[in-house]
Amino acid sequence: MISSYIIMLTTPFLMISQHITLINGHFVSLNKVYKYFSLEKEKTTTESYHYKNYFFQFKNSSIYLGDKLIKNFNLKILENKTYLIVGKTGIGKSTIVNYMLGLYKLESGHLYYKDLDITESYSTKIFNEVAFVSQSNSLFSGTLKENLIYNSPYQYSDDELLTYLQKFDLIEILNTNKFTLNDDMTEILKSFSGGEKQKLNIIRALLKKPTLLILDEPTSALDEDTAIKVMNYIQEHVHSLVIITHSRHLIQKYDHIIDIEEIIKRHT
Repeated sequence: MISSYIIMLTTPFLMISQHITLINGHFVSLNKVYKYFSLEKEKTTTESYHYKNYFFQFKNSSIYLGDKLIKNFNLKILENKTYLIVGKTGIGKSTIVNYMLGLYKLESGHLYYKDLDITESYSTKIFNEVAFVSQSNSLFSGTLKENLIYNSPYQYSDDELLTYLQKFDLIEILNTNKFTLNDDMTEILKSFSGGEKQKLNIIRALLKKPTLLILDEPTSALDEDTAIKVMNYIQEHVHSLVIITHSRHLIQKYDHIIDIEEIIKRHT
């Protein structure tokens, strides 16, 4: 009986202690959030550019590929061409794309988008023409339709969106699960495989009608036959492509190979 009284007396203090620990954890989290928002903001501009027959140009630049500093690096991404970026895992295939997208800064030299120098300040207007599909899916809460047309300046009817889903063999899974374009993605994703999520990300990029499409391992979650079908469709509808891939045999038409291992050998 004494032990019962002791438990009754100490339980409230235990609960208070737990709540104090939780409150302390919240303060730590809030402090981290505050520090994040206090970080120096990336400088961007809304400067426009003028027509050139290329998109990006690295000119006498110094960049890091993996842990290797590459000096006097020059590369021009021409329009109406398909580029494959190849190399073993971790060597720096995605790094070149990160420079193009303004995520990394050059150590020296210049980077241009058409005639616009974006070495120091990246122009947000570039995304009017360029779309990027990452290796991991970037689907968010909201309806399926909202996910598909996100960031697209064009208007699409439901029938047009369903046609895209049909072409990418996604209609059957919608019909089977009685999903519609207006259903929430949280429920839909429970029934979607990694490959099907990857297809949705590709459709979103195509609906933007980009002049240049950059793809990071776009077929990594697809079987070979589906991968070839998807890549053929992409190449029919977008004429300027940069593709990071381990499986160059799946892309049957390409103009240039950017071999990261060869670049490192030449510059070191």
